[in-house]
Amino acid sequence: MSVEAFFNITSDILRTNQTFNLTVQDSCNAAYTVNFGDGTTDSLTSAQKTVSHSYISPGNYNITLQSGNASSRCQSDSKSVEVRDSIQNMTSSVSSTLCRRGQSLNVSVQVLPETQYTVFWRLNRTTNWTQGPIECKQLGTNDVYVMVENGVSVLSSECFDEILVVDFDFESNPEIGAANSTVEFTRTNITEVPDESNYTFVWEFNDNETIQCPNKTVSKFFPTSNPDPGHLVKLSMYNQRGDMASLEKNIKVYDAIEQPIRVSYPNLTRAYELTEFAVEPHKGHGVMYSCSFDKFRFSF
Repeated sequence: MSVEAFFNITSDILRTNQTFNLTVQDSCNAAYTVNFGDGTTDSLTSAQKTVSHSYISPGNYNITLQSGNASSRCQSDSKSVEVRDSIQNMTSSVSSTLCRRGQSLNVSVQVLPETQYTVFWRLNRTTNWTQGPIECKQLGTNDVYVMVENGVSVLSSECFDEILVVDFDFESNPEIGAANSTVEFTRTNITEVPDESNYTFVWEFNDNETIQCPNKTVSKFFPTSNPDPGHLVKLSMYNQRGDMASLEKNIKVYDAIEQPIRVSYPNLTRAYELTEFAVEPHKGHGVMYSCSFDKFRFSF
């Protein structure tokens, strides 16, 4: 017959210095010795079936229950518990106080004393507590609240971080570039930012060239082609703290059309006879040809 030990808590995770009860239920009316795994033991008589205990230090402990009568039909039993310190203090921060809508931010947390914990966040006290990266959805200033729990304690931030969620975009002209040519990039106004003079705008390209310019339009010369996936273009805006919101796009740049155009056709033909003109294919993207014969013009 097996002995079962029941704890009067709903979890196998305990808090340091938390007193819990261990209750034995059996059908052989035996006496037992309880080893709590921390160097302490306790005895239970056949009339006493409950014992109390607490752990001073965090850690993992194995509780064993052994019948005191070697001839008893009751068997030993064991159970593992984890003991954690309560969280006394926490500091939190976000990876940036500036965010573009659609981007995500990370939350960093430090707790004392050191313990395992889970982080939750919410915005403006109006959303539900959420785990994982902060999703920048609501434009404008958002208050970030952080909460941590470790199974035995919960602590939330009284001081919060403010993040400004903005939105912006940029376009290229031409939309598809050619090697050894210049492309203009124009950004939109920044939503939720009435005065852009307080921010720094930096364009970055995948050839390590950077352009810091408050103007909405900048020009970039592309000496090489990159049709797939395209040259990476990144526009970043920085606030006075140095925090950044950014947008990345790929601009497709194709090789320029080769010169000259070569056309072959017969030198002599009869009237009213169809004449074939053959144009050698050109290297390039979306190449089109236009031909004129006196008053007639057609493209292919």
